[in-house]
Amino acid sequence: MEQEIEIQEGKNIFKYDGPIGRKGFLITFAIVAAYNIICSVAIQLIIAIFELNRYTQIAAIAIYGLCLLLSTYIMVVAYSKRIYDLTGNKKRSLFYAIVFYIASFSMGFIPIIKWFGVALSIGIFGIMLFKKGKFITPDKTVTEE
Repeated sequence: MEQEIEIQEGKNIFKYDGPIGRKGFLITFAIVAAYNIICSVAIQLIIAIFELNRYTQIAAIAIYGLCLLLSTYIMVVAYSKRIYDLTGNKKRSLFYAIVFYIASFSMGFIPIIKWFGVALSIGIFGIMLFKKGKFITPDKTVTEE
């Protein structure tokens, strides 16, 4: 017996509230990219205006760290929502996104496999953009058996 179940698309980029489609994922990625550029410009302005000394270096590192934490959190949530749309499993999607981020971050510290981590990140990003999901369709419904 088939039922029509209403799936609510995730609207909040800070909250794991439902799956997102390719368009929502790309918009979230663009917002985070713009945010990272703004943070980089702010750090460069702090260094340029106040000269580079111990205090401005500490301030720049603190600002960069906060920007990095926030953008990483938003992207883990976005990847989780997108994986939820691709796989249909809400619980495992968060696990997969966290494992992906830990793996790609860790590979950056090992010179031999650094480029494998970059290739993995690009490949997974491509899958997120080009593969159709199970839930987010034009009518936002899914048929469940």
